[in-house]
Parts: sequence; C-alpha cells; structure tokens
Amino acid sequence: ISASGDNHTFGGVLQADQQQYKYDTTTGAAFGDIVRFGTGPGGVDGDIVAGELYCLDSDQHWEKVDANASATSIGMLGIAIADNTPEFLIKGIISDAAYAFSATGVPLYISETAGDATDTAPTTNGAYVRVVGYLINRLTRTIFFDPDKTWVELS
Repeated sequence: ISASGDNHTFGGVLQADQQQYKYDTTTGAAFGDIVRFGTGPGGVDGDIVAGELYCLDSDQHWEKVDANASATSIGMLGIAIADNTPEFLIKGIISDAAYAFSATGVPLYISETAGDATDTAPTTNGAYVRVVGYLINRLTRTIFFDPDKTWVELS
C-alpha cells in the first residue's frame, strides 16, 4: 500500500462495500461492511460455505475459524455471504436459517468446531476466547457480527 495525499494505491484487487447483500432468500441475508478479496481455504474458492466463519491468513486465504488454533482465531474475521466466492461480511447484521443459538442478547464466540460461532465460550486449555458478536433475535436467527479485536488464550 502506498499513499500520497488523498490517493491510495493497493497491490492486487481489493473491493470493500457497505450494502445490503442477500445471498439466498430462503436462508438468510447480510447487511454491513462486505469485502471481496483473497481466496478460500488453501486457495480454493470452491471450499467457501455461506454462513460459515473464516479468518484471513498471511497468504490471503480465508480459513475456517477454530478456537484451538491461533492461526484461525486472532486475525481478521469474516462470515462468508456466498458459496464458492470470497465475499465476507466483516461487520454488520446477518441472519441464516442454520444458526441455532440459545437466547437473544447473548455474546457469540469463535467455536472449537471449525467454521462455527457458539454462544458458549471455549474452555479447553490452549483455546482462544474471542467475542465475535451478539445474537439479536433467536427466532429469526439474526446476529450482530462485530468481532472483538482482542482475545484470550486459556491456560
């Protein structure tokens, strides 16, 4: 990245939008800050699943989060909003029929199950605890996704 006055130059392709984006009218919608860059797990876009939680790695691959690994717990997070396409909600509101959390208002954390968020903080030694948002409506399965920039490693 280079900057001069109001001009900024980026290497590669980077696109960021704030918009409503429906990725499947039967299962959910997302509204907020959406980015389109990088590739799927291991560089394979075909392994991206809408609604799953991902972490951007140093190779610009979006890998599924896993609270048991720092590489997929402490970096930039995003929720995939389309299958097989590197489009991620990095902050905003998202609903998905697959989400099943316990109670409206509870915090959500990175799960020890790859790609998932959970309403129960991890407890395993060496796991990373990081709040990723809040459940804002249990019935409509809607969350406010706003990943905390801090995390705690359990010992």
